[in-house]
Amino acid sequence: MGIRLDESTFEKIEDLSKSMNLNKSNLIKTAFNEWSLIRESIQLDNLILINKLLFSMIIREITEEKIKEIASIMSDHVLSLIKIRQIKLQESNYLKSFLDNFTRIASKERFGWFNSIGYMISDKKVSIYGFHSLNSKYSIYIKELLKSLLKKEYDLHIIEESLQVTENTIVLEFLLPENRENAHL
Repeated sequence: MGIRLDESTFEKIEDLSKSMNLNKSNLIKTAFNEWSLIRESIQLDNLILINKLLFSMIIREITEEKIKEIASIMSDHVLSLIKIRQIKLQESNYLKSFLDNFTRIASKERFGWFNSIGYMISDKKVSIYGFHSLNSKYSIYIKELLKSLLKKEYDLHIIEESLQVTENTIVLEFLLPENRENAHL
């Protein structure tokens, strides 16, 4: 099968082909398969695809109060996505499983909300940390989303004095309840 490309696109393909050590045919096949998976994922999850830069510009104009409202609404959707994934994978609704699924969804492998994201669970708290490439309003959105998710699902409360929310990073800590026997932690 042959395709016609403008010179600029051909040069990009040639440069990527060399840098990735793939022939042009395999590079185009790989790119098509990745695009197809992204498109399918978006359709299955009833989402729309928006450019990160555009989203960054939009969220920059929203008040913090509106960000909290949007995060609360979105937390219901994200919670549903995670619960459905846990059911499909026959996982329990324990905090570790929940956080594994959240970080998987938020990572570059899935929706790409974060360049990197992770968590740690200790005896007394849960720490969630991540790096993204948008702006401080996006960091605030993620903080509010996680606050809402973990409050709704596990009744965890954020440790306000430990917050580290910057232009492109978050470090959040949540206090674990002392009585964890029935808390699915």
